[in-house]
Amino acid sequence: MVEYLRGRVVGAGASWIVLEAGGVGMRVRVHAPARFARLKGREVLLPVWLEFSPRRLALYGFLDAAERGRFETLVAIPGIGPATALKLLPAWDALSAQRASHVPVVPGVGPAKTARIAKWLARRGGIRPEDAAKRDPEVIRALRVLGLSAVEARERARKASARAPGASVEELVRLATSRKGG
Repeated sequence: MVEYLRGRVVGAGASWIVLEAGGVGMRVRVHAPARFARLKGREVLLPVWLEFSPRRLALYGFLDAAERGRFETLVAIPGIGPATALKLLPAWDALSAQRASHVPVVPGVGPAKTARIAKWLARRGGIRPEDAAKRDPEVIRALRVLGLSAVEARERARKASARAPGASVEELVRLATSRKGG
């Protein structure tokens, strides 16, 4: 899995930026490319998420690891793909509120789907990526003790966290070592 890219921001479009790394210009999909405008011409460390499907490879970029964590949580929701998750990121706070009294309007996502997403997140206890960022290293250490390589441990921990965002460290280790979770 690709964790991040280090390179220079050289351009932007309506929903993407171009990051030059190692002499290769990579188009990376982002939400609100204007947020990256101040970085143009500068070298950055960009957390990314790689979509691999039979029809294409696509990179999604984020300002920080917490934003990528929110994205991964949204992608883990049944029926939500990466493009929709990217659209939902600006509405994260409203969607993940424990008692969302009002469902936000998200361009390109219908109100019924938005309400379903808010309910899904509420059932999982209002996921906080900051908590996952603190918990995941513990899961990785436990998986390493069980004999997994560093790369495999990180990947399994990431998948387990995406499948069960509100789970405890013990539950995540169980999920990561089960046939379904790994």
